[in-house]
Amino acid sequence: MRGDAAADAAAAAAARMHATVEAGSEKASDLRLRIGLQSGPVTQQGHDVLGDTVTLALEFSRLAENGQIVTSAETAASLNPAVQAAVRPLAPGSAGGGLALREVAWRDATDRLLGAQKEAPARRHGAIRLAYRDKVLVRRREWDVVTIGRDAELDFVISQQSVSRRHCDVIRREGRFLLRDHSTNGTFVMIEGEGELHVHVGELVLAKSGWIAPGLSGDVTEDVVRYWCE
Repeated sequence: MRGDAAADAAAAAAARMHATVEAGSEKASDLRLRIGLQSGPVTQQGHDVLGDTVTLALEFSRLAENGQIVTSAETAASLNPAVQAAVRPLAPGSAGGGLALREVAWRDATDRLLGAQKEAPARRHGAIRLAYRDKVLVRRREWDVVTIGRDAELDFVISQQSVSRRHCDVIRREGRFLLRDHSTNGTFVMIEGEGELHVHVGELVLAKSGWIAPGLSGDVTEDVVRYWCE
């Protein structure tokens, strides 16, 4: 069993948040970050997300100590088996009517958390649409390639120092669209509902919709190629 892809994605995002704070500047080191994680149904009203799942996640965050990820035994059991090896039991608490609590020891599991998210199965798509500024490309055929980088001959040219000459490309293979990174700084990919991934000299299956940010996180640059799998 691979586990719950949504829970894996949430755990990977939580681990990345902690790692960013821990590795950040002196100002970032003053932050205190406690994360509660719970999977389950939610209700969305406008920009708000409501329900028992949200309430439990909030309560778990209050129980967590600085630098911890706290979740329920049920959510922990839905994680990828490779990640479950880094899950530790916590003392029984009063949250959620006495739910058994677990800690995701993210320092021991960051690579496995990100790997579980990268390995999540993706359905096949008939086409992909990519857009950067005023240019839009659609690709459907097997082995069609869209190239991204600083080189003026490429499909999408991004003239930033953090971007390699031929930074990355998108290719269709066996009915799936893959992002392939060949760069120095790696490529950041945001997949709808799954958070941002950093791909460095490797491949990632694209799904749903999102954006591709060569060289820098999409949180700090506007030079992103948006995509939609169709």
